[in-house]
Amino acid sequence: MIEIWDTLRRAMNGPLMDEQKFNLELAHTIKDLIYEHGIHFDRNYIIKIDFDVADRLFNAGLDLATRLGLYCMSTHRLIKFTRDEILDNIEKSKRELTLGDNKDRVVLKPQKLENFKDIVVFGGAPGISTPENLFEPLVKSYIIEPLIDVFIPPDFYTVYGQHTAPRSPLEIESSILKIRVSRKIMEEVGRPNMPIVLANAAGTLYGDFGILSQPELIKNDVFIVTIFGDLKIDYDNLGKISLLHKKNIDVMTLYEPVIGGFAGGPEGVAIASVAGFLLSNVVFGAIFHKVHPVHYKYLSTTHPDSLRVMNYVGQALVNNTNFVLAGNISTVSGTGTEHIFYEIAANAIVATINAQHPYGVCPTNGNYPHASGLDARFMAEVAHSVLKSEITWADASNVVRELLVLYNDVFDRQANGYSFDKAYDIHLLKPKNEIIKKYEKAKKILNELGLSVIEDF
Repeated sequence: MIEIWDTLRRAMNGPLMDEQKFNLELAHTIKDLIYEHGIHFDRNYIIKIDFDVADRLFNAGLDLATRLGLYCMSTHRLIKFTRDEILDNIEKSKRELTLGDNKDRVVLKPQKLENFKDIVVFGGAPGISTPENLFEPLVKSYIIEPLIDVFIPPDFYTVYGQHTAPRSPLEIESSILKIRVSRKIMEEVGRPNMPIVLANAAGTLYGDFGILSQPELIKNDVFIVTIFGDLKIDYDNLGKISLLHKKNIDVMTLYEPVIGGFAGGPEGVAIASVAGFLLSNVVFGAIFHKVHPVHYKYLSTTHPDSLRVMNYVGQALVNNTNFVLAGNISTVSGTGTEHIFYEIAANAIVATINAQHPYGVCPTNGNYPHASGLDARFMAEVAHSVLKSEITWADASNVVRELLVLYNDVFDRQANGYSFDKAYDIHLLKPKNEIIKKYEKAKKILNELGLSVIEDF
């Protein structure tokens, strides 16, 4: 296993390179690898199980990881590893993660596509900045949902009436406060050891150190560590991982390559995704990764190109590593709209077919505080239904295609939905009747398309 201090040595002594030159090298190398490995995605399908393409994609990602490595933005140097070092690190990595405790305990293990049965639902409002007066009821709307196994807290938009600016004392305070409030509500509803995804929207060490300063709030949780979209890293994340290792806290990789960025189209972003997760395993010791390909224009993970990347990356990694994957669900639509249910369903189907635990939902790509527990409930119901139904990948692909027809128009118009207090009765913590009608309509449509959405698990 590569130690963090070895990685830091490479970050301080590796080959010097201008960042813009690295960007161009990334673009040129990916273009070459697409040709060398014959990477082409069949545009006739959203979901397609093709282990030949998946294996070639894995090898292309491995080649990218060894040829370029990671770019350290803090030193302007390359952090490089050999092919043998990367493969050896995979072989020696841990084989499972345990999150939570007692009746709230979940275990994440590597699973192949054909035996993906033990699904863990990561539900919450990732990246959603929430007004102070709605924070507690919004959090509770997720924690009371029995299908959510791991909670993803929203963030505070303001604390004590002040904006939580990055790298300010308020970032520290807001990060502590959101975990403290979440734990309080978990105690109230009888889920005291429910695991939490620990992260802060600003993404700096200020918020992270705030959370880590409160050890009594951390109960077998998982911490997010970041590789930036074009295979880049900085001292903040290298410093964070050294501290997390000392505290024996498990980590999950956040890596968001951009379709339409330096990695190019879906095939290039898929290669970059595989490379990023392989390098994260070496640098962070991470076996748990969130698949999160974003579209340069729409940002969501529900665009057809994003869904295809999620499909092939899942197969490439599940087929060739012991990694555990989560499939991120980020929608263009906001909570309470009819379209959000179709976006969630399409995204959850693709993720689940490809052995990725559902992770979401981030409505409006985090642009508005329009989220609710119902979003995550529906995500969980669809994911569980995919497994229960044993639907074939070809039939699942047809369902997703039909769903795309239903929500395709949201990419070019606003469908921001409702604030939480407009979507829910915040005293009863139940969705309002007009929202329930849209939710029931979406389930009916899925049933008609061949996926029976069941509620009793």
